[in-house]
Amino acid sequence: MAHRNVISRGWVSAPGTQMVLTVYHAAPDDLYTTLEVPGIGVIASGYSDGIAWELNPIMGPRLLRGDEAAMEARRADFYATLNYTTHYPQRTVVGRAIFADAEVWEVSARTIQGDDETLYFDIDTGMLRGSKVVSHTETGAMISTTTFREHREISGILLPVVMAQESGGVEVLITLYEVYYDVETMPSLAPPPVVLELISP
Repeated sequence: MAHRNVISRGWVSAPGTQMVLTVYHAAPDDLYTTLEVPGIGVIASGYSDGIAWELNPIMGPRLLRGDEAAMEARRADFYATLNYTTHYPQRTVVGRAIFADAEVWEVSARTIQGDDETLYFDIDTGMLRGSKVVSHTETGAMISTTTFREHREISGILLPVVMAQESGGVEVLITLYEVYYDVETMPSLAPPPVVLELISP
């Protein structure tokens, strides 16, 4: 039987700081993420019922639009790994390559939004070893490289539990220490009231 939800917790290590990450994810496409940043507070973001949003203790709440919203919607797809044809309507196998010291198949893929990205699949296992994607932010688009450094089997699924993300010359390391599938009582993944107030009646 397919899993229906998951809660993940981990550390996010960046130059000069360490943050606490919590991700609530439920089928088919509900997502709620919090990042506890020392000295700043909790930055939250998510996607539910077609609403993509962010809540920053410094900047306040905002609705995500355009490419930012589309990227959050793709992240929210609980079964995204089964929906490559939907998220990447154009895909081309470039050939064999070396990525993170592993032999991989390099795949050039174009998203629904028209962004060109590169996916790297392990030649022996077929697992995704990493990617180079276009990350859309409030300040614009940038290329982000993700490398899956360590996997662990949890609830019958081989998951990446240590991930490195590099963007703009800065590397961030994400290490998951708790992953729970099919939680009986999930918190509400709806946008916070302060975000819903931004939606015109």
